[in-house]
Amino acid sequence: MKRRFPRHAIPIGSLVLCWTPGAAQVRERIPANAGDWKPAEAPGVYDSRTVYDYMDGGAELYLSYGMNALGVQVYTKAGAPAITLNLFEMQSAPGAYGVFTYERLDGDAGIGQGSEYASGILRFWQGRHFVFMQALEEAPGVKEAMFALGRDVAARLGPGSPLPRLPSALPPEGLRPLTVRYLLGRQLIEALEAFAVDNALVLPVRCEAVLGRYGHPGRGERILIVKYPDLPAAKKGLESFLTPRAGLPGRPFKGPEGWSVAGLAEDFAILVLGAETPTLATRQFETTARRLQEVLR
Repeated sequence: MKRRFPRHAIPIGSLVLCWTPGAAQVRERIPANAGDWKPAEAPGVYDSRTVYDYMDGGAELYLSYGMNALGVQVYTKAGAPAITLNLFEMQSAPGAYGVFTYERLDGDAGIGQGSEYASGILRFWQGRHFVFMQALEEAPGVKEAMFALGRDVAARLGPGSPLPRLPSALPPEGLRPLTVRYLLGRQLIEALEAFAVDNALVLPVRCEAVLGRYGHPGRGERILIVKYPDLPAAKKGLESFLTPRAGLPGRPFKGPEGWSVAGLAEDFAILVLGAETPTLATRQFETTARRLQEVLR
């Protein structure tokens, strides 16, 4: 039976699908039991070509972040809701970290390198792996069983990996940490930022970016940092953004959302969007550019 994952719609047309031996290895990291919950059947294992046999929507998100393999195990207990474990192996640790950040809403739950729990859903990442665990009802003992299962899985995944450096370029003052999204593809940026659709930033399919939101929800500014393949490509992308807005590099301009500033730091584009004042937009741009230079050293 296909299972539905609540994910943003991401176009799949230009994604590059690949397969690695991880589809066989991920099975070995699935625990035999989850406390009193026992396997309903043998675990399912999927790669980037067969994942659509399992997911009814949502696969594009994981493929955008470089999914290698997915292991699925359903655990059942008489009189209790089932617990479904989805263990993703990604091509890289940044991919696992990124997919975790993409819909993060809650504080850390204390499992793996970053985690959250809410309403019967436990999510965490560690190394090249991302875990999505769900129970359809928070009946007695379910949360405890899920956390114990999560710790068991984390112990099987080996040591963690360093965080990507780019998110540390975001200025910390006023940043809402749970809004930080680490992105590894053009489609991911377009799914979160309406202005970027139809490749308005002239980006390659695969690119590194980070997006952070500031101030109060619905009112604060946003900062987007995007890595281009080289300086000429970055200049072309910045020009594509600024020209229809009659903006100049590094200078504030006003739009429907508020004040914005866009410019380059080597082959990175920095966009401050929707600030309340031109002074704030300029200060955030300059602070981000300075922090980015420190990250690049």
